[in-house]
Amino acid sequence: MLILLNPIVALLFLQASPVLGAKPRPMLRLDTRLVRQSYCRRQPLNHLNVQLDLQLKFTNTAEEPLILYRKCDIPVRTSRSATLADALARKYEENWDIMPALVFPHLVSGREPFPPQDYFVILNPGESYFLNTTTGFAYCLPARAGCPTLTGEHFLSFVIATWKESPKVAEQLRKAWRPFGLLWDENVTSEPVRFTVVDQPDAPECPPTGKPGPLI
Repeated sequence: MLILLNPIVALLFLQASPVLGAKPRPMLRLDTRLVRQSYCRRQPLNHLNVQLDLQLKFTNTAEEPLILYRKCDIPVRTSRSATLADALARKYEENWDIMPALVFPHLVSGREPFPPQDYFVILNPGESYFLNTTTGFAYCLPARAGCPTLTGEHFLSFVIATWKESPKVAEQLRKAWRPFGLLWDENVTSEPVRFTVVDQPDAPECPPTGKPGPLI
């Protein structure tokens, strides 16, 4: 018997039907909290550096467990916006990419029968995982050519790389570890976090290059 579908019904049916062989699309949410903010002065250019110590919160908003690399705290893109609306619309005051490591760490080979606890965490639906990271900006006060001032409110966003091994290893482990959850290997973008830069005329001198301190 031939059944004819109304064109609108047929369209809805096609849109709702899953694509065969398509990779499931669970969600990993990244929220950022400002823990500490500090300033220092970089000689001899007399730049001011603001350092932001941040807490990253990864939350599984899917309906199945996610397997996440424990040490995914390095941003591959950092963006600064003037307002929350600009940040959500991807309008940036400054936006720069950070080149990831060109060598894979080889912490896993692709033949592991289950996720090693030293390197991976399994997040059940609704669970969160926390990490800390640091970033910073250089600015001038007062502003001068080639060195703007940042005084005032801003919003920061990150893109975090959650996978450090090769794509081939990710695909092998995704299949092997499917009984434990879905291995997450995609970049994740943070929700914008607000911070405020204030005048710091008495900021101390920054530590020498190569020691812990704000980024230039």
